[in-house]
Amino acid sequence: MAVLLAIAWRSVMGLEEVHACTCELERQRSGWCEACELGYVAGVTIRSKELYDALDAHGHDVDVAGLACSSCREAARTDGFCTQHSRGFVGGRLYVSRLAYHAARGEPEAVPRELELLATAVETSARCETCAAAMMLDGTCRKCRLSYADGKASPMR
Repeated sequence: MAVLLAIAWRSVMGLEEVHACTCELERQRSGWCEACELGYVAGVTIRSKELYDALDAHGHDVDVAGLACSSCREAARTDGFCTQHSRGFVGGRLYVSRLAYHAARGEPEAVPRELELLATAVETSARCETCAAAMMLDGTCRKCRLSYADGKASPMR
């Protein structure tokens, strides 16, 4: 009883946000359920908030005219993908990975390699969330001192 009163008091005092589960909705829109601390991208359940955020499932606004790359500007104009920078555009929004781009277009099955890589990244996130995010974006994990390219790790130089 004391625990319930403490939770209620913290909630009333604004010290703790209470969230209702939104997993059903989030599965449909590639979102994050605050209550369950689960994300969904391309039908895959993601337990790591860092990995979910790195995938940038909803893209973000970008100043198309300010893009230095002519291929990126053309991709933005046509809802296409710039292979030089590995980023795509849908509805004027920038998606930083091929997976997020195809998910935004409603065609995640078009990128089976990226879905396999995401499955590996989800497994990796149990060990290191930063490695999982780096794995998806060809980035680095300074904590583990690893660089990733095409999902493969190598020691940082």
